[in-house]
Amino acid sequence: MPDGMSGEAQAAIRQTIRESFVAGFRLVAYLAAGLAAASALSSWLLIEGKARRETEPTFDDERAAPADS
Repeated sequence: MPDGMSGEAQAAIRQTIRESFVAGFRLVAYLAAGLAAASALSSWLLIEGKARRETEPTFDDERAAPADS
């Protein structure tokens, strides 16, 4: 800040800088929380889907199984 500014103007600028930092930090925290929730949801869906697939026989499993003769 320039030296020629009044004390009130410097205080107002400092307060504005502090408020903008807090607003930016809050935005980043909300984004991080949203990404964490999206990650948890997608991993839950992927892991649940994989567990279902393991119980169902696949085409490769049927070919590899010995035929009853």
